[in-house]
Amino acid sequence: MILKNKITSNLTELKLHGMVSALKHQLSNDNYEEKGFLQRLDEIVVEQLNVTSNVRIARLMKQASIRFPSASIGGIDYTIQ
Repeated sequence: MILKNKITSNLTELKLHGMVSALKHQLSNDNYEEKGFLQRLDEIVVEQLNVTSNVRIARLMKQASIRFPSASIGGIDYTIQ
């Protein structure tokens, strides 16, 4: 238990919050004990990549100062009146 807390605090100190949440999810779920080390590590790394990517996209959207940030191409009405 001490090692788990140490790993979690080290990941938090490194600002790897996605890895922390994925690790906590794996530790709380018994199904992950059946998976191999590399499979579990892969899932943790993928979660960190997703979190980092989402933070980057949110930062870029905020910097872009888009006039209508919720607008989408799917919302265009092409009907002729």
